[in-house]
Amino acid sequence: MSWLGSEVALGALGAVAALLVPCAVAFGFMLRSLRLTRRSRALLERRYRHVLKHMDETLVVADRATGQILDANEASLRTLGYGIAELCEFPLRHIYLGLDLGEATEGAVHRCRMRARDGGLFEVELTVAQVVDEARQLVCIVGRDLSSRQQAEARLRASEERLTRVLESDELTGLASRAGFQCRLQERLASTEGLHLFHIDLDHFRSVNDVHGRDFGDQVLVAVARNLRAAFGPQVLLARLGADEFALACGGAGRNALRRQVHRIRKAVGRELTVGEHAVTLAASIGIAVYPQDGVNVEILQKRADMALYEAKDAGRDTCRRFVPDLAARLCEKFEIEQELRRAIDTPQIHVEYQPVIDLQTGLLVSFEALVRWDHPVLGSVAPERFVAAAEEGGSIVHLGERVVRDVVRQLRHWADEGALCVPVAVNVSPLQIERSAFSRFVHELLQQHRVDARWLSFEITESAWLQDSDRHIAAMDRLRSGGSRIFIDDFGTGFSNLAYLKSLPVDVLKIDRAFVCGMAGDANDAAIVESIIRMATQLRLRVVAEGVESAAIAEQLRAMGCHYGQGHYFSKPMRAEQCKALLVQLQATRRGVDRARPANQTSTAVTDLAVRHRLGSRRVTAVANEGG
Repeated sequence: MSWLGSEVALGALGAVAALLVPCAVAFGFMLRSLRLTRRSRALLERRYRHVLKHMDETLVVADRATGQILDANEASLRTLGYGIAELCEFPLRHIYLGLDLGEATEGAVHRCRMRARDGGLFEVELTVAQVVDEARQLVCIVGRDLSSRQQAEARLRASEERLTRVLESDELTGLASRAGFQCRLQERLASTEGLHLFHIDLDHFRSVNDVHGRDFGDQVLVAVARNLRAAFGPQVLLARLGADEFALACGGAGRNALRRQVHRIRKAVGRELTVGEHAVTLAASIGIAVYPQDGVNVEILQKRADMALYEAKDAGRDTCRRFVPDLAARLCEKFEIEQELRRAIDTPQIHVEYQPVIDLQTGLLVSFEALVRWDHPVLGSVAPERFVAAAEEGGSIVHLGERVVRDVVRQLRHWADEGALCVPVAVNVSPLQIERSAFSRFVHELLQQHRVDARWLSFEITESAWLQDSDRHIAAMDRLRSGGSRIFIDDFGTGFSNLAYLKSLPVDVLKIDRAFVCGMAGDANDAAIVESIIRMATQLRLRVVAEGVESAAIAEQLRAMGCHYGQGHYFSKPMRAEQCKALLVQLQATRRGVDRARPANQTSTAVTDLAVRHRLGSRRVTAVANEGG
């Protein structure tokens, strides 16, 4: 720029100041400084030439009338590949293709292409400004190279496409992912009059990972995906929604078509799979929703297929369920119950009642079972079968179970402090309590805190629960039993009922399920089952409690069979703690009176010859304190 006069150079810099926002303040200051002395102006000129030299934007000064290039900054020379002398030999139209100075509006942004020395073309954004010189009219052109921006945009588009592919496909199986399935299902719904949507969950797949490892499990998932694809072909939508859950959507109408599709799914999933040296055979729970009957959009249809899947798993797995209208209402009610329960667990709404267990041979009270109750301010008394199941499925059973154990231990301490007789109380234990907490340690610390002997606290766990994670459950129950507590198998007869397995469990008592006991009077098969259980337990030196004793006839029948204990409304409905305390205090007082009347040489460790008549609910039964329980 050496041949340009100071006035022209400073004028060009003034134009750049107007065009380049980041430099506007500095260039404005420069223009204001034109009134300074020549020395000051020369200093400013050098300073701002330095700025122009390091600009990333191209700047070219040309004669407006002839279009001849007069000067350019370093960025222009680097971009175009020319030296300054060589570049000044060209008119603007040779460098800026498509730029018409006559139509160029000052301050407006124009797009054109610049031609480099090697013939390469690249797009630029130009801003044109007038520079007034004493001798001629000049034009200052500031350009921004768009190639880097276009390259960045191309990279961004490629990244977005890769991300879309990742999000819409499952890396492990190659099937569509949840997001990809939803997009494709939406497209399919728009072009079909009928469609069956299946949500498929592999039953107990966690065991496959636990036994053989996750790598083995991943290969099994790939094999299942391959079998499903082979069974239905490429025309159906097939996806892995996550973990061990798949989704499949295919056209069809009518029950026969639906039945055939379910059969193909179960056959594909149930095919024996060999991975390395191991072979596995799987089963699946299947939830079904039908378009358009069960939903007219993807969100509703998938939600209802999930509801049906939930129902299939709740029904025992290895089965299928189709969405029905009242299913949504049932699940909604269950969810609301579970939410209300979470809020109620630490409030007086939750309390414990105690149902007596009676020795059928002597008529003596031997223990209580603790039963959790819920009195809701709006719903009223909520049946245990409603809220306990919801708590199990929602996970709040852990918190609820701990609340019950605390209440029972405190109650045992309170009865002892009030001079009441101590008898064992049995508490129901959920498998989740064992899986998600150090349950035996929790119980041990609680008993120590309240100074309660472990003999007075027993635990009941259902027969089927032993199999869910048998090693952990057995270890936990064994620790409790070693501490002095007794262990009950609850609802016996409804699960595996395996004698070989039963003899290895750390249990003391079997509780026969009330379904068999209630049916004894009118069903010989139920009576035979009960008698078989009693005989088996006797051989294993286990005690037996019959639940659901509702009549004197059933009580007498059980006594004749040799059943040890009975529990049910015939003896007493569940009682509040205050009622139990009154009974136990009376029994304790009666025992002391008998002890004082007993000869000195007669033992008083167990009052087995005393019959105290006490009203329990609507029945009169014999009750006595039996220290050994």
